Amino acid sequence: MLALLLAAFILPSAFAQTAVTNTAVITPPASVSNTNTATSCVAATGACSAVDADLVTLSPPTVSKSFSSASVPAGGSVTLTIVITNNHKLTSATLTAAFTDSYPTNPTLTNASIPGGSAICGVTAASVTAVAGGSSISLANGTVIPPGSACTLTVLVTSSTAGSLTNTIPAGSLVTGVGTNTLTTTAALSVTPLVDLSTSLSVTANGTPGQVITATVTITNNGPSAAQNVTVTVVLPNGVSTTSLVITSLAAGANTSTVVSYTIPSASATTQNWTAGVASTTQESTTANNTVSAATSLTPIADVSTSLSVTANGTPGQVITATVTITNNGPSAAQNVT
Repeated sequence: MLALLLAAFILPSAFAQTAVTNTAVITPPASVSNTNTATSCVAATGACSAVDADLVTLSPPTVSKSFSSASVPAGGSVTLTIVITNNHKLTSATLTAAFTDSYPTNPTLTNASIPGGSAICGVTAASVTAVAGGSSISLANGTVIPPGSACTLTVLVTSSTAGSLTNTIPAGSLVTGVGTNTLTTTAALSVTPLVDLSTSLSVTANGTPGQVITATVTITNNGPSAAQNVTVTVVLPNGVSTTSLVITSLAAGANTSTVVSYTIPSASATTQNWTAGVASTTQESTTANNTVSAATSLTPIADVSTSLSVTANGTPGQVITATVTITNNGPSAAQNVT
């Protein structure tokens, strides 16, 4: 049996549609004479070769997407990431049309005020369009994704409407020279309600002991969501806390007011302090503006009257009397009466 030296030259396997030529060359040892007269053999060296051409099965580019968090409060921001992978190991994937991800509209998803849209394809920055407040992100036509590499798009997005949304990229949305994406990809995001309730308090500026003073409490929902189960509490000047208002739902941008009355004790001589606050079962972005205080100063007013009753008829040398009656007709207590 002849000992033959086999030298095979085979191109690497590929994962997308590409013509691959495999060439095998057999060269006998120098001491062996090859008598094969086929045209594939070289008489001078005795080397024979064979060529095989193959068409590698198509493996198109793929698209995936995700949010940096599964949920976000209404008005908050989250990063949307889209990854476009070129599965072709031999050829770059060049976009033959702009690739666009259009966001859902119910609830509405938009780019943040500073979206920071970017794309890195392999190790090179690519051109993206992500307008602040816009409803999409796009990768430019002509973008090149290197063989066996990926293009990663990121953008900061937000939603002011509570609810569950699904961002979908349909099959065929990506068009390149090595094919289109054949599968639909989705990413889900839960937008939770968020509110900012604020309280303002207007009270009687100056009161009189023994008379009624009032406090007007105004609650405003600065949004972006509706506030559920809103409770307004007022602490009266005597320290007693009272629930003055309960609202099942207060829409974003809406406000409501309630008036509370209080009778100042007639003997009071100090400033009358009020406190009002609001609470909700809906998550709040801040509670710093939920509670507020105000004061009513006092100006005591008294109406002191005198009546006098004397002995109607007296006799010289005898005692007569006078009865003096002092009456405070209010409304305040009279101090230091002489």
